[in-house]
Amino acid sequence: MKAVVNSVQEKPAPLMISCGTGMPFDIRFGPRADRFLQSADNYVFDRISEKIRALSLNPQPRGVKKVIGEEGVYRIRVGNFRILYSVESGENVLLIVNIDKRSRV
Repeated sequence: MKAVVNSVQEKPAPLMISCGTGMPFDIRFGPRADRFLQSADNYVFDRISEKIRALSLNPQPRGVKKVIGEEGVYRIRVGNFRILYSVESGENVLLIVNIDKRSRV
């Protein structure tokens, strides 16, 4: 029988996600994405943080789709969630516009 441990871990502030050094794209968060990450549980936070780190290295991975009706905005699925983001190549910035459940994005 597995024991479930409820440990309260403090999440780092979303704007402070450590992504290593020498990455090609800086990560910035819009207000909606920031709000979502502040309220996400640790498991969801970790999964989404990993995907965002991967996006900073390769902003056009397999499975990414362009958002219809939005100029330069892409989406990628992470489980039951979607990350909406835009790439500002001239400034070398990956802007995370929104993160939410698939049904709400």
